[in-house]
Amino acid sequence: NYRVICDYDRRPVMIDFHKKRLDKFNSCASALVRFGARVEFALRTVIVVFAALWVWLGCQAVIDEHLRVGRFVAVLVFFFSTETSLRDILGSLNTMGTASSSLRNVTQFMNMPTNLKRRMT
Repeated sequence: NYRVICDYDRRPVMIDFHKKRLDKFNSCASALVRFGARVEFALRTVIVVFAALWVWLGCQAVIDEHLRVGRFVAVLVFFFSTETSLRDILGSLNTMGTASSSLRNVTQFMNMPTNLKRRMT
């Protein structure tokens, strides 16, 4: 490919083509990082709000002796372990999202027409 590009003096065209693709890739990667940071911030915010609400209501229930201290602490631990699990799930979804474009390209190349019949004769 390099020899063909040099022979036909297409280097500037190919450089511009690849620069545009690289710029597009970098902008998409930056957008993905920003989205991931926003999702993680929102996740932490929701978990902290629910935990604060539970501390407020749970403390009242413990003081009124409607709830045991062990159950109260267990629910708090559940909130924070849920945050860790959701962060892992979001990381897996992010990995699948970045791999989907490569899978699409591979599928496109695998479904291209072939010259198998011509080679077999």
